[in-house]
Amino acid sequence: MVKTPMLPTGSRARSGEARANHPPPLRHEDGRGYESGFTLLELLIVMTIIGMIYALLPGSLFSSTSSFEVRSTARNIADTLRQARGWAIAGNKEVVFFLDLRERRYGITGEGEIRTFRDDIDVRFTTAREELRGENEGAIRFFPDGSATGGIVTVEGSQQELQIKVRWLTGQVAFAQ
Repeated sequence: MVKTPMLPTGSRARSGEARANHPPPLRHEDGRGYESGFTLLELLIVMTIIGMIYALLPGSLFSSTSSFEVRSTARNIADTLRQARGWAIAGNKEVVFFLDLRERRYGITGEGEIRTFRDDIDVRFTTAREELRGENEGAIRFFPDGSATGGIVTVEGSQQELQIKVRWLTGQVAFAQ
């Protein structure tokens, strides 16, 4: 049987010792007060639940291809495309950007650095039919007036996909929205 605590009456109540909004703490039948805090069992259960949730999340939170790596690869490809366009205009000659999906590399034909991209980053390529050099290789050609053959390069990782569009009329390189 649990004893119900009684509020003080008389002189204690008039002196303000007891507050009506704060009843006295509950006590065991033997008069001991309840201790605040958590039991070891409660802590172990919570830790087990947190561990199970953490074990399920690494696939989505800590995937091998972060969105940073996808953005970085897409920016590098876009920069190389812009560089090719700039060289075509400045040199008053055609400049060809190539992308080899089998070898996982890209660059400017005959000039500049050949770059690679990681195996866990998927790159797809759409270009003019006459610029295809096989099933896994193609090019975008930039002309001295700034125009291009046009195309789309899609860079995709486990968490993000970005498209880089090259407009054929202006040769402008931009990320698609």
